[in-house]
Amino acid sequence: MSWIDVIGYAASVTVLATFCMTTMSGLRLLAIGSNILFICFGALAHIHPVLLLHIVLLPINLVRLIQIRRRPVRSERACRASSPSYSREGA
Repeated sequence: MSWIDVIGYAASVTVLATFCMTTMSGLRLLAIGSNILFICFGALAHIHPVLLLHIVLLPINLVRLIQIRRRPVRSERACRASSPSYSREGA
């Protein structure tokens, strides 16, 4: 197995790991890592569709991560109070 294959497998493992994430911030960070690994793999292995896809996805993931980080954190109580399914009897 070549080191290019190792990069490809590492990229694939990071994609698999994104499905195990419980937070959007963590998912985006891992997706960014995956994009970087796939860009390296696509460039080194001369697989242009993979390279192009992850060149496009990388800035999308970066922008979404920045948006998540800038969003103010709402408390659980505030989230429940503003939810349409919130019931005062259950409080």
